[in-house]
Amino acid sequence: MGAGASRKKTPSNGGLQKEKGFLIKTLSGHTGGINCIDYSAKAKVIITGSDDRTARVWDFDTFSCKVVLEGHTGYVTCCKSWHDHFAITASFDRSVRKWNLTSGNCVMKMENHCHKINQLIIHKSFMFTTSYDKTVICWNLRTGEAERNFRGHTNSVGPIAYLDLENDDSSALDLTDTTDVILTGSIDETAKIWSVETAKCRATLRGHKGPITCLCVDQNNRMLYTGSRDNTVKKWNLQNGKLLQTFKGHTDTIIRMQLFGKMLFSASLDRTVCCWMADYGDVIRKYKDHDHMISDIHVYQGILFTGCGDGKVRAFDIKSGNLKQTYKGHSYVVNCLMADQTFVFSCSYDGNLKIWDINPLVKDRLKEEKHEQQQKQQKQEQQKLLQQQEQHKLQQQQLNNNTSTSSRGSTSLSHVNEVTSPTNDYSVRGGRKLTSHSRRRMDSKAKSTTSFHTNNSNNQNNNNNLSEQKLMTSPIADVKPVFSNSFRHSVASK
Repeated sequence: MGAGASRKKTPSNGGLQKEKGFLIKTLSGHTGGINCIDYSAKAKVIITGSDDRTARVWDFDTFSCKVVLEGHTGYVTCCKSWHDHFAITASFDRSVRKWNLTSGNCVMKMENHCHKINQLIIHKSFMFTTSYDKTVICWNLRTGEAERNFRGHTNSVGPIAYLDLENDDSSALDLTDTTDVILTGSIDETAKIWSVETAKCRATLRGHKGPITCLCVDQNNRMLYTGSRDNTVKKWNLQNGKLLQTFKGHTDTIIRMQLFGKMLFSASLDRTVCCWMADYGDVIRKYKDHDHMISDIHVYQGILFTGCGDGKVRAFDIKSGNLKQTYKGHSYVVNCLMADQTFVFSCSYDGNLKIWDINPLVKDRLKEEKHEQQQKQQKQEQQKLLQQQEQHKLQQQQLNNNTSTSSRGSTSLSHVNEVTSPTNDYSVRGGRKLTSHSRRRMDSKAKSTTSFHTNNSNNQNNNNNLSEQKLMTSPIADVKPVFSNSFRHSVASK
């Protein structure tokens, strides 16, 4: 445990009056460059860490300094808020401190590293710190004890990420029974996958030809992206540790990365930001218009914010790539930035924290998204209408085909009748045109033939009628004896 002093500051500004243009407020007080920033929306405070060996807590309502956190003997490298009541800071002095946000008092000091602390992350009640001493330490933020020590890298460990494999919503983490892992990158050109439970290395990812400077994790798809001084981004499968793809497009060291949906953004010292299709590794867009190296990026509400060595913050539309706004005000490099609600916070090596109004940008972006959704709906409705028209056209064609088929059948039958009719002007055999005399002869022949058949049929009918009358008038008893007597007489004569 250690103690630290704090100085309370009285509010100096109670409104949201803008200083100039989009600049709402400049918060001054640090006597050295600001290296890190964090924001607690619930506690409504901003925390900054500086080269002046202090951290400051700023009231977001009044835009004034609430307390100064003093106690470190080296510059502050990183800071985080925890449970909206505490601030966590790490320093070049090899220590981590836990502060009360209200009083500004140091309530816990944690020391175990042998060199400066580079980065820290917090997961539930545990904190993981990376150090120049080649190790990673897991701390219990409630007790201050070092629970795990991860050893295996052969050089300074920098970027770190936590992969929650269990997706447990509880606020507690059981280190003795968990499948979660942490991921680290090092100057030794490797990344490692560590078991949180055992602190043992599960896999070492080799492939970069330079120190790994940044990394980010796709929690859903279990993918890891690493950026390096070899100017490339590599994509790894965390289930088997295999290298899946190498993204090539930058010409200098990659210093920052961020995933936004299916897009991966990488910032480089080559003064550009690349937007990659994370699944395929294709460069969708490049954001240029920077006059110096890019130091930090933050993607928020469809807008890419970049901090640059020329002291400017720039806002790009991520879809079109157009530069929407440039925020000028810092006199030196912008070290870090973040965005929340309708504000962007930028921290510079000039020792100032500036708060910018991005409400117009956010509104324009929301209008564009609404317009894009309306256009998409209209396009879908048009496609649906075209499909209905196509179906109607096909049905009409089928109906027309059926009608034409039936009409062709009736036409062929009438044609046969016309050909076989005796009144046709042309003979069926020779195709010669008939004269009126020939036509009369054919008609008379046809009439005689018809009358002949009619007479024969009438005679036949008369004969049939007479035979039927004879049979009806002669009794059956008279026929039988005649037949029997003749048969007997023939037998007797023989």
